[in-house]
Amino acid sequence: MTAGAHLPGILCDIAEAAGIEAALAVARARGGCRAYFPEAPRCRSWLVEAVGLDKAAIIGRLFASGKGGIELEVPRGPALSRVSQWREIYRRLAAGQSKAEIARALGISHKTVQAHANGRRPTARYLAEHI
Repeated sequence: MTAGAHLPGILCDIAEAAGIEAALAVARARGGCRAYFPEAPRCRSWLVEAVGLDKAAIIGRLFASGKGGIELEVPRGPALSRVSQWREIYRRLAAGQSKAEIARALGISHKTVQAHANGRRPTARYLAEHI
């Protein structure tokens, strides 16, 4: 069994080439949406910021088509249990993070965070008892 065999789609390929941490970092940065993977990443690229220049170069070569970079759908990656996810959403909302930041950090849909934010605003007591 390979290092990233439990990861979906291209994340498994990334884990094989650049390591499991790189695959998880890609999922955190762009999971659930399409992302451009440059053949030769530059310092300001989202990929370099997520995994570092050396790993970004490995990933770029992995998906290189010979004609430049490629845009691919990035899976969300491993998810938290539902209860853990809810707790983390409420904890981050209470800490003042934006819904978009929470969605990206947890690899979930912005709509999921929005539904929790609209449906139940955690009180200080709730957070103290449950988080």
